[in-house]
Amino acid sequence: RKHRHTIQPSSTSIRLYKSSTPLDGDEHRRSFLQGMFAVASGLVSGSMVGVAPTYALVTTEQPSSSVASAAAPRKPFAPLEALLPAARVKWTIDQSVELAQEIQQHPSDVNANQQRQAQLQNLLFATRYFVQTDVASTNKTANKRSAKYEPAKAYLETYDQNRKDLPLLFQPGALLVQSGEIESWRRLKRQEAQKEQQDEIRAALNKYTQALTFRADAYLLKVSPQERSQMVRQDKLPDIKQVIASDLGMRYLYRNQLLTNMAEVKAELAYQIQQQQQSSEKGTTKSKNMDVSDLVPLLLEAQTACNQWFGFIDDDQVEAAMLVVETESKSLSATS
Repeated sequence: RKHRHTIQPSSTSIRLYKSSTPLDGDEHRRSFLQGMFAVASGLVSGSMVGVAPTYALVTTEQPSSSVASAAAPRKPFAPLEALLPAARVKWTIDQSVELAQEIQQHPSDVNANQQRQAQLQNLLFATRYFVQTDVASTNKTANKRSAKYEPAKAYLETYDQNRKDLPLLFQPGALLVQSGEIESWRRLKRQEAQKEQQDEIRAALNKYTQALTFRADAYLLKVSPQERSQMVRQDKLPDIKQVIASDLGMRYLYRNQLLTNMAEVKAELAYQIQQQQQSSEKGTTKSKNMDVSDLVPLLLEAQTACNQWFGFIDDDQVEAAMLVVETESKSLSATS
């Protein structure tokens, strides 16, 4: 199996405000054209994106020191309701890890392991609606996903303003670039919506990411003071659009890693179930425990990727979402 390298976000940071300095001539034009796609991918979400008092993150190496802030900035934020689908995914993975580890740690407890195996199969193979808890609501969501996608108002306003600052000769070209970006974005959104309908985990994580709001005039730069000073002197501070695009890129990286891990988990579980059935048909074993020696590490990798994705969210919001999901689970268990 291929080894996948993971990236750990830094835990400390330096607060930095980035001022916008006007550029002249060709430099302005290049900066404008290069930055707008970052706006499209970073600020466009659904039909509208709000600007809240939150901060985009730059995930670079761990700084050696940090500057304390009287009012600690929050991470990019979305409503609790948008996080619940992803919290259901996390709960499912955590429960699966616990069950598989119990099977591995108690090989002699055959009867209990059979129940654990049944629960594990139900968690990973039964149809689960992370985004919506019933079929009717899921169908309504699918219909919404097929609606026409429009760029965010913030994106259009930013593009219009920057285009007006360009020389008249370059404005028609900038308009063509914008039209091409919007059409490419719509095509990507349609493709992603189709994938979401086929994968509830993808849909659950995307629901939160698409609801994120970022502060448009400030961000956290996670570098050492020496590197920060060098970036200031060389005028290499990241543009806010690049920071937002980078933040979203890291979230999608961990999401894709989680999707790959879960595909491997399901494939391994299906294989072990098949092996168990074939052994039972041949009469070569009696009440043998399922082999989870490969399943447990795969589940732990999925759990790690999931935790890394949740690492971009404030701890208090994660705790609140998990509490809601645990309450949902207890209610379902009581009624079943």
